[in-house]
Amino acid sequence: MNKPTREPQDVTVDDFLYTSIAIGRFMRVCSSLPTFSSDFTFLHCLVLFVVNGEPHGLSMKVLCRQIGLALEHGRDTCRELKAAGFLSTDGDGLQLTAAGRSKLNDTSLQLLPLIQAAVDHPQRFRNLVKFLRSMTRAWTKGKPASEEAESLESGD
Repeated sequence: MNKPTREPQDVTVDDFLYTSIAIGRFMRVCSSLPTFSSDFTFLHCLVLFVVNGEPHGLSMKVLCRQIGLALEHGRDTCRELKAAGFLSTDGDGLQLTAAGRSKLNDTSLQLLPLIQAAVDHPQRFRNLVKFLRSMTRAWTKGKPASEEAESLESGD
């Protein structure tokens, strides 16, 4: 049985730019939540989250590519997380320490009620995430999104 198809809706550049502004504002609000501070930022949380998803370690280049960080900024951020005892490095790359897993868990527990209160339509949220992922893949497929991505892929 064929799935019913929807007619594509026109999306304008204005729609895209407004969405980009909204995402930027959202990121600034996330960064200002009481869960985060100058010692543990939203970016620190993202790094712990991504590294936690790789049980056998993660290279700095892959981490930076996944988050969209310049390699130097990624190194600085990971240095801060290592100094705090949340990350370690070994032959397999970056790994969370027990303290890092605990910090990520505590942060998740603090964020969960805020997220649940804000997301009144979970499926819309999931659809937005899928859309952003597909847009990112489409724009970076076969070509780097920036010179920074080029340097990450070449290993510089």
